[in-house]
Amino acid sequence: MVSALPVKAQDDPTPREKGYYIYGNVLGTGSTLCEAVANNQMTRDFARRYFSSVTAELAKAPETQDFVSAIQQASSEIANSCEDVFK
Repeated sequence: MVSALPVKAQDDPTPREKGYYIYGNVLGTGSTLCEAVANNQMTRDFARRYFSSVTAELAKAPETQDFVSAIQQASSEIANSCEDVFK
């Protein structure tokens, strides 16, 4: 028998955990866009504009100010791994 039990999410992730989350969010967004372009599901131009917009908004959000370097690092890694779209 399977039972659903209530689960409580972690209240306050550490700054390091927040950085990993933001880094992963940017990588996930970029790789999803890269695959969508590769599968002809969206244009390269749209993917570039969307990624640029998402990362810019994320970088200027008050709650992510301490993690701008993680956003920049993840953006750089996506640009290098998906050059056809982001370079």
